[in-house]
Amino acid sequence: MKTSKLSIPISEDVYSTLKIEGYTKAKLEKNAKQNLAISLFSEGVLSFGKAAELAGMNKWKFMDLLREKKIPFYEPTDEEVSDEYKAIYRIAEEIKSEDRK
Repeated sequence: MKTSKLSIPISEDVYSTLKIEGYTKAKLEKNAKQNLAISLFSEGVLSFGKAAELAGMNKWKFMDLLREKKIPFYEPTDEEVSDEYKAIYRIAEEIKSEDRK
C-alpha cells in the first residue's frame, strides 16, 4: 500500500516535556494518528472503516477506542428510531393482550 507522510513540528522544549512524561516518538505518532482518525470520523470526513485504517486498528479495536473516549460510532436515522419505537409499542401491546387472557 502506498502511503504519505505528514510531519508536525514540535518545539524542543515541548518535546523534552513529553519525553519526561514517557512519550516516545512512536507513542506520539500513534496518539496523533488515533486522534486525527477520531476527529475526522466525528466530523463525517472519514467513514468508520477508513478512520479505523488511519488509526492503525481493526474495526473492533477502533470501536473500543471510540467507546473509551465516549464518542458515538453509530447514530441511528430518524426512521430507525421510529421503527424501534413502533416495535417496542407492538411488543408492549402483545404483552398487555397476553395478560388479559
